[in-house]
Amino acid sequence: MNLSLLFFFLLFSIHVNCFGSRVTRNHAFSGVISQTIYDVDWLGCLEACSRSDCVSYNYMYKWLLDAQDEVSVCELISDSGECDTSSLVYLSGFIFHQIRENNKVKIKC
Repeated sequence: MNLSLLFFFLLFSIHVNCFGSRVTRNHAFSGVISQTIYDVDWLGCLEACSRSDCVSYNYMYKWLLDAQDEVSVCELISDSGECDTSSLVYLSGFIFHQIRENNKVKIKC
């Protein structure tokens, strides 16, 4: 995945609030996670969330010392009524991305 493309999208989402989405860097949702996917790039995480009942996700990608030790985690958060911004915690390296409003509880971003 081209990192410059990822950073462009994140900056664009933060400044323009594109399509009602919200990106919060270095934060993650600490409530109920509906599914965790490993070894997926950021776009794969976004697609997985878009194709399910997911309203937001946490994503973390980290380069370790060896190129073979790259780690990525995608945590999907479903429309369970559990999600609100009080459940966001500081977590270095993670990105919280809300892609649509929760139908059961309004996420106050």
